[in-house]
Amino acid sequence: MNKTEIFQNQGDMATGIKGFIQEFIPKGESFDNWSELYAIVAETPQIASLSENRIGVEIDYNNACINNPEIVSLVSSKTRETVLAICPAYKDDPETGEMMMITMRDYKDTMVKVYYHKRGPAFDIDDPADYPLGKADIKSLLAQQDTFRLVAP
Repeated sequence: MNKTEIFQNQGDMATGIKGFIQEFIPKGESFDNWSELYAIVAETPQIASLSENRIGVEIDYNNACINNPEIVSLVSSKTRETVLAICPAYKDDPETGEMMMITMRDYKDTMVKVYYHKRGPAFDIDDPADYPLGKADIKSLLAQQDTFRLVAP
């Protein structure tokens, strides 16, 4: 996404904790109807563990998607969780599906999340050839998310 629209905010989050969010979508698209979205979020103090955040992703996708979306853990450690969510179609828009990769990192008292969403036409969850992201895309995203580091100021 070389040309992007940007949304950013910082301050009190909906949960009452401090944080910031910065989201990027392709230029010319709206934040109500985007094809790709890349973002970083940080929240402090951390109020949910990595596993609780992962469960939150599962709940969100189970509520948003028709049938059962697939939630695949790609990396899981004491300080990091990377999850791939596969949503073949939205309940409120059955013509559209989505895939999302999120990496959550626990750093001191802060939860940092980096995520990428890709929307496309609804697809058959049993046919990976229909997915909006192919295996090469997923490997590339995983490699990109492997590069982000958290360092003390």
